[in-house]
Formats: sequence, structure tokens, C-alpha cells
Amino acid sequence: LLMIVIDRRVEEPFLDFSIFKTPNFIGGLATLFCNQFLVMVSIFWAIYYQTILAYSPAEAGSLSLVSNLPVIFMAPLGGYLLDKYGPKLPILLGFSITIISLSRFIQTLGGQTTAQLLSAIIPFGFGIPLVFTPSFVTAINNIPETRRGIASATITMFRQLSATLGLALFGSLYFSMKSDVFIKFLQQKKATAEIDPSIFEGLLAKTQPALDALKALPQTVQKYILESDSIASIQAIFAINFMAIITAIIGILLGIFLIKSQKI
Repeated sequence: LLMIVIDRRVEEPFLDFSIFKTPNFIGGLATLFCNQFLVMVSIFWAIYYQTILAYSPAEAGSLSLVSNLPVIFMAPLGGYLLDKYGPKLPILLGFSITIISLSRFIQTLGGQTTAQLLSAIIPFGFGIPLVFTPSFVTAINNIPETRRGIASATITMFRQLSATLGLALFGSLYFSMKSDVFIKFLQQKKATAEIDPSIFEGLLAKTQPALDALKALPQTVQKYILESDSIASIQAIFAINFMAIITAIIGILLGIFLIKSQKI
């Protein structure tokens, strides 16, 4: 608050609030914020690949790489569509493709073949750059040249803030929901109702303490706990992907109402 008060009184403020009055700056910044926020859901995909689908770390990394390959040619395409049709078309198209990707991911949760998984994650790499390039250019385009440095820094700051919030909120939702669902499953069976669920932390990741705790139980109970933990993880992945879909829908609405249709 003190920084804001001081910035309003000096000639060269650290954060120049006048840039927020520039047409399309807030709109471009808002869609960038949503875009960067929902990108963080992909971090938890790598956990899902290894714990539920039993891919090795190398295979999980390869899947993440493949899903990002479309960025190489979609970013220039986003710039082309921006020049030809203005910012709204590529931004709305990008968010729409991202929604399709996330919906496909949710639709096949738990039973994906590699082909099904790729059909869900590759479109994600198509949608994200279609939003990023037009949003950034739109936000910065009408800023006076003397203020473009601070405008670019402001955009970077908001992107970092968005990524931090996204990781924190997705992580909080994922782990809290996974824990709650797992506890409910344990409480449903007499044989597991009195077991401390915390001893199975990291079970699907095959941490040694969790495996040792599991081996001490009867075979039927072991199977039930493994199934319960898997279902809890799948439901948690569903929840964060659904949250990402909602974020993309918000991005579409912000793009419609805050960005003016004009060619760059």
C-alpha cells in the first residue's frame, strides 16, 4: 500500500498505474493471467502418468515433451491470426481448444491407452500459445513507447503471480481432495476404519514407509487400500482439470468483454 501511495506521487514510478488505462491492456493481461494459471495443471499430469498409468519417469517426461511440441508452430500461427483478424479470434479459439483438451483428458481418466492420452494432451499444446501470443501483443501494443518496458515487466509479474497461484491452488485442491476421498474409503470398511491414513502417504509413488505399512496388512485389505488410493487420485485429478476448464471459460468471457476487436 505504501508503494502505491509513493508511486502516485513520483515522476518515474516503480509500477505505473496509468498503463492500466490503455485500451486492451487489462483485457490482454486478464487472458494471459487465466492462460498461465491453467497451464500449471499440467504439472500434476506427470504425477498422474506415473502413479495411476504406471509410466516410468522417462516416459512421463516424453509425454510432457510431446504435448508441448505444437507450441513451436502454434505461437507464430497465433501471431498470424492476430494480424489478420484481431486478438479475439485466436484468444477465443485457443481457450476453446484448451477446454476440448481438458474435457478429453477427464473423459478418459483411469483407462487411457497411450493413443487416447495423446489425443487429450496434444491439443493442450495447440491451445495455450494461441492465447499467449495475441494476449501479450494486445496488452503491449497500445502502450506508449516510453512505458513499454514497465508494461512488459508488469505483464511478467502478473504471469509469475498467476503461475504461483495456479500451482498453489491446484496443489491444495489435489492433495486435500485425494486425502478426503481416501479417508472416506477407509472408513467404509471395518477392517480399515481404524487405520491411520497418513501411513500410506506416497503409496502410489511406492515410497518405502508406505509399502512397509501396506505389507503388514492382510492381502484383501492391501488390495482395497491400493484401489481406494487410486480412485482418490483419479477423483483429485478430475477436480483440478475441471477447475482448469472453469478457468478457461472465464478466460473466454474476459476475452469477449475486455478486449476490443481490432487488428494489430
